[in-house]
Amino acid sequence: MSSREISRERILDGEIFSIAEYERRIELARRALRGSGIDVALVGDPISHCYLTGTALPTIRQSEARLLIVPSRGDPLWLVQEEGAVEIVAMTDIPWRHWDGRGGSSVLEGLIANRVVAWDRSARGLIDLPGVRPSDADGLLRRLRVAKSNAEQTRLRRAGTIAARAMRRLLTRLRSGMTERQIATVGRAALAAEGSPDGACAVKWEDGAPRYPSPRALPISAGTPFSVSLVAVVGGYRALCRRAAIEGAADAEVGRIVFLADRLHRALGAGLRAGVAPAVLLGDLSVSPQLSWSEVAPLIVESLGLAFPDETLPADETLAAGSAIVLEPPFRPRWAVAADTYLISASGAESLTACPTDLHVF
Repeated sequence: MSSREISRERILDGEIFSIAEYERRIELARRALRGSGIDVALVGDPISHCYLTGTALPTIRQSEARLLIVPSRGDPLWLVQEEGAVEIVAMTDIPWRHWDGRGGSSVLEGLIANRVVAWDRSARGLIDLPGVRPSDADGLLRRLRVAKSNAEQTRLRRAGTIAARAMRRLLTRLRSGMTERQIATVGRAALAAEGSPDGACAVKWEDGAPRYPSPRALPISAGTPFSVSLVAVVGGYRALCRRAAIEGAADAEVGRIVFLADRLHRALGAGLRAGVAPAVLLGDLSVSPQLSWSEVAPLIVESLGLAFPDETLPADETLAAGSAIVLEPPFRPRWAVAADTYLISASGAESLTACPTDLHVF
């Protein structure tokens, strides 16, 4: 099967975009390199590989070294161990050359000789070229991924719609005595019913637990507040929605905490829609004693380029038009904090996962 036949199958499955989209991204990378005075970039990060070329992300079993060479002028080139050549089939049919996985190989030295070179963090772990003073390509590539094209935004909006609808469906199906595992199963079924069979569901009701722990076969006791997170995935792009729930009537303290967390969530959302920078929003918050800053939670935003993994976006960084973020206020208790995915535009921010944020009682 030819590379283009494989690519067409992946397009029909919604996994990747058209050839023109990847050619557009490569050209944006070339322009960014020229603007930074860089002759060639050495890219080792699989996320950047996928973004720039449409290659499938490697599995745990795929460990062969690979580099994508992106010149500021001219066509890109793969360097890859021969047994890994099938896995680097790309939409643009980028040619590849055999590489032994060592930084000092003559093929690599010949490609970057007498050039201004930039490489990302992953490439630095693969190569060691004496006498070469590299520039940093991590920030440059991340800025490219942050600003989404119209095609990417379409997938993000679809993922947001699915996550919000699935959340409404899930909340109506909560029943007394359900375990974490049962709730997660219902959540995944709700995502699949709305169009995201690869989506994920997480349940959290202990503040000290990992951020997204595996669901357990433990029933959530009546009167114990908890949160449910749904992640919808559409063609490699994802949207996250999290809401709080409780079985039976909530006591006054629980109700107060949810009210305060919800008020902060709404205030931050309104600020984003008005175009206020995240650092300013966080600096202006007046936090009640019932809530506290969380050391383990991310700040207000995360950059969502692909379904995996998240990229933390510094709170003081300007939100570029076209970037997708998760609004997740960094407060405790974590079960009380709602999370929504937003798409930033020149006129503000658009919530992609809009649905009620108050405590759901069942």
